[in-house]
Amino acid sequence: TCGILLHKQWRDNVTINELQQQLIDEIVHITSEMSMTGKDGELKELRGYRQAIPVFTAYSDDLEGGGDNLFPYFVVRADSITYHSEDDGNTARIMIMFAIYDEDPGQRGYYTLTSIMERVVLRFQKDPVLGPFYCSEKMALQYQEDDSYPQFFGGIEMIWHMPDISREET
Repeated sequence: TCGILLHKQWRDNVTINELQQQLIDEIVHITSEMSMTGKDGELKELRGYRQAIPVFTAYSDDLEGGGDNLFPYFVVRADSITYHSEDDGNTARIMIMFAIYDEDPGQRGYYTLTSIMERVVLRFQKDPVLGPFYCSEKMALQYQEDDSYPQFFGGIEMIWHMPDISREET
């Protein structure tokens, strides 16, 4: 019979969830000194979420003020995962979507959004490795099509390579 032997990193629960959490931690770190505000006008740190923003109810205590106090935030979403692709091995297509709130009439929120996305791109262009994962050099930035002032939305599309799974005869 044929058993599956996983690389050490994979055996230690390195999954797409781990990639998402490591990306969240890294993005929070590289944006920690940036100045951003929430809808309440107070200074806020950028918060990250896996796959989707939290669901808020009228009785939710997760965030003071519920969804109205969500900004600024980003979501690390796995769009698709391919295991053992002949060309690239195991890969994940990741979308990182950012949301900024800024009432400045000079559209400062757009510049804050762009600065955040450029920091992420530069970080992974200089060093594409994040734990047992590494990303492709090609990345795409996108912005919302419609004007949504004072809310600004944009995203980064990335391809991440995950540890291989290898087989061993047992």
